[in-house]
Parts: sequence; C-alpha cells; structure tokens
Amino acid sequence: PERMRVENAQYRGVDEEGRPFTLNARTAVQARSSDPVVGIAGMTAQLQMREGPAQLRADRARYNMEEQRVDVLGPIQFEAADGYTLTTSDVQVDLRDRTLQA
Repeated sequence: PERMRVENAQYRGVDEEGRPFTLNARTAVQARSSDPVVGIAGMTAQLQMREGPAQLRADRARYNMEEQRVDVLGPIQFEAADGYTLTTSDVQVDLRDRTLQA
C-alpha cells in the first residue's frame, strides 16, 4: 500500500568542515506521493567530530521533505568519543536552520 518503501536505507555525506557522516534507517516509508513525509524506523548516524567519532540512535522519526525537518518521536541517544552523552526525546531538527529543538 505504500508509494515507496526502502529497507536498510543509507545516506552518506560531508558537513561544511568536510567531516564525513552516514545516516542509516532500517526502513523508510512514504505513504503517498502527495505526502511529503517519510516515516523512518531504526535510525542511526555516525558522525566524525573534532574529538573523534560520534553516534546517534533513535527508534522512530518522520522526515518532511518539503519543510526539511525531522521530527524524532520518542527517545534519542547521542554518544561522542570524548565520553559526552545526551539522552532526550521528541526533538525536532530543522535541516535548513541547522537547529535542534526539544
């Protein structure tokens, strides 16, 4: 019934400072072509930071392609190589403004 379903989706890129990152999703589903929202399950990210590698994990998210916004539904865990950790839930990431709001 979905317009698009991707299993084990992966996106690779570099940030403004040339540091590589990888985003993974167990599944990514867009219900209809008229709906700009992609449901994401099993999201992980690997980021290269100044201090070393970092990881981010979240069970569920919704990516709005038109608004360039990711709504993380439920818990999100961030761990950096220097021991810094952040645990929160229900955050909104604005990819245009590069901001995170809880």
